[in-house]
Amino acid sequence: MFHVFRHLAHKIGFTIGRQVSAGLLALISLILIARLYGPVGSGTIAVALLLPNTLVTFLSLGIAPANVYFIASSQVSVLKAFRTTLRLGGLICCAGTAIGIVVIYQCPHWFTGVSPSALWLSLAIFPPTLFSGLICGLFQAQQDFELLNKLSLLQPSIQFVLFLPLILFRSPNPSWVLLAILVSHIAALGVCFCILKLKLKDQLDIYPGTYMRKALSYGGRTYLDGVFAFVNNKADVFLVNIFLGPASAGLYVVAVNVAERLWILAQASTVVIAPKLSELSVNPKLMDELTPSLSRWILAATSVSALLVAVITPSLLPFVFGLHFQGSVSPLLYLLPGIIAGSASRILAADVAARGRPELNMVATVFVAVINVTLNILLIPSFGLSGAAVATTISYATILALRLWMQFCLARVSPISCIFLQPSDLRKIKQLFG
Repeated sequence: MFHVFRHLAHKIGFTIGRQVSAGLLALISLILIARLYGPVGSGTIAVALLLPNTLVTFLSLGIAPANVYFIASSQVSVLKAFRTTLRLGGLICCAGTAIGIVVIYQCPHWFTGVSPSALWLSLAIFPPTLFSGLICGLFQAQQDFELLNKLSLLQPSIQFVLFLPLILFRSPNPSWVLLAILVSHIAALGVCFCILKLKLKDQLDIYPGTYMRKALSYGGRTYLDGVFAFVNNKADVFLVNIFLGPASAGLYVVAVNVAERLWILAQASTVVIAPKLSELSVNPKLMDELTPSLSRWILAATSVSALLVAVITPSLLPFVFGLHFQGSVSPLLYLLPGIIAGSASRILAADVAARGRPELNMVATVFVAVINVTLNILLIPSFGLSGAAVATTISYATILALRLWMQFCLARVSPISCIFLQPSDLRKIKQLFG
């Protein structure tokens, strides 16, 4: 068992390095945008980006997690999955673009304060974002994390370079930021596509039959989970913009982005263990030991990081982002308990999906998304940004509780073992670093 931990720790370490690098680039970009455009401009950009991100989430059909599951468990070849993914991705792009055009023409009031040109640019971001996620999912399924980590840094790196002239010349139009994001996604997608084609050049498709039906069947069971997880994560920003306007949305987006940087360890671990757990699905006993250990380690590390952020945020955030963003401090502090809960929840969700029961994640996420939206509608008018943050924290805590219950039902693993560090953890940590 220990050699599995050591192997995973090595891969997670490299992935964390990539996540930290990408997170720093994103955070620096956020700081530059905040200082150049202020709360109103930052909020406008964030709300405009909800359009492509929503389309990707609502139309992805769970193809990427299906590829991870079937390739990692040796049920389909990468070549067949790639060909099927291209066909499905093309159909989704056509449908998503058509839906986006209708939304821009018929429902511009959903994006209060966003200009039509910004909305058209944001719609153009949808196709390359979709395909980038699908292709990176194929690298993840092969557990080629060294290459995946390098490729995942491409888009934020290009985006950061393109942002620099905008900051240098103090471009007054936030639409230029959206154009830079679009160009960075297209360039990164081109590189990823060429590298994948080279890797598949000499591969043979040795798996008979069609894959599309299997991919859509499994993906369909993860699809609503992804959709409602997105709703759970983004409903607060959308509703803050509707109730309080773009300036408040800009303040809240800064709080959310800073808080979500604490998910770096959980995100890196999930990327690594999702295919590994699928590979280990034939050995449930090993899964029953691995998942709780990772869950409690990540929960503990995220808690320590959140405590540090809570101490330094009141003085550091206004200094870094500017005094106009003093209003981001309070919602950030209210978000931190939810971020801690969400870190462990991600690991438990990967375990449930690897056991072939992704529909359980979906049911939990749907239930919690309804709670989140309802609480946001009730709390934002009375308590403003802090109300949105409290609603989100309650939703993250609720979904952690539900997934702990699932873990107990599926594997008879005690919730306590998924939350609190055990004496054996200290020995394992000493062995890892020894």
